[in-house]
Amino acid sequence: MYVVYVLEQSGNPLMPTRRFGHVRRLLKSGMAEAISTKPFIIRLQYASGTAKQPLHGATDPGRTNIGEAVINDKGEVVYAAHVTSRNKEIPKLMESRASLCTFTSGKRYNCDLSASYNIGARYFIRELLKPLPVTTRRLLEAEVPPIAKRTTCTLSTLSGLSAALSAPRRKQLSSAPYRAGAVRLPKGASAPF
Repeated sequence: MYVVYVLEQSGNPLMPTRRFGHVRRLLKSGMAEAISTKPFIIRLQYASGTAKQPLHGATDPGRTNIGEAVINDKGEVVYAAHVTSRNKEIPKLMESRASLCTFTSGKRYNCDLSASYNIGARYFIRELLKPLPVTTRRLLEAEVPPIAKRTTCTLSTLSGLSAALSAPRRKQLSSAPYRAGAVRLPKGASAPF
């Protein structure tokens, strides 16, 4: 059901109309001007009455389907709308987005718990890897690949690195200068593993 919305000369709304021929003649003669095409709105260029019909509105609020209708005293439908919400899709979409997040700076990171845990994990991974020689670091990168690129490090990467460091090592790693107390933590901080 199409209607043309009408504004009086001062811009106040009048009753919408379905008299399309009359609207076309008003536009051609210059007695009205088109304000908008979607929805189609005209503004009258002459003084008109401000009489409005009494209308009754109703809303059917549903979880997925929402309906609205406006009727006049005769029972004719003046306005009707049907909206379908995405309530069922949104949890699935949020779940797929949750695994990869982006900072305002453009940095992307994987988030398995939350950003603060991952930021803390990156700090501890960096502090654990600082004192190690390059050869030992490369061996650890082979066992725990995400530590090679800092932006992909998460809390699970830190636990994997911790397991790799505490496991019985091969000859190359056992000669590395890594000690359990080699990393100095800030006051009040404790290691998450």
